Amino acid sequence: MGRGDVIYPREHTSLAEHPLGTRPNAQNFPRRNRIISGMTLGTVVIEAPEGSSAFLTANHAIEQDREVFAVPGNIFSPGSQ
Repeated sequence: MGRGDVIYPREHTSLAEHPLGTRPNAQNFPRRNRIISGMTLGTVVIEAPEGSSAFLTANHAIEQDREVFAVPGNIFSPGSQ
């Protein structure tokens, strides 16, 4: 068992988002990013094509009444949508 699988204090076990040993999986990222955006005062997006994880995180931040900052990119780039 890796050190990331140790929940401390033990009474916080019910707060764990995923079972111990869960491998990184793209379907879990939006849920994780919602939590991360809720813990911050603001989210900075460098590049984010529509539907990307960064785009979804920015939307979570807006829903949570957090600041969202976007760094402008090339207007012809799909990463700057």
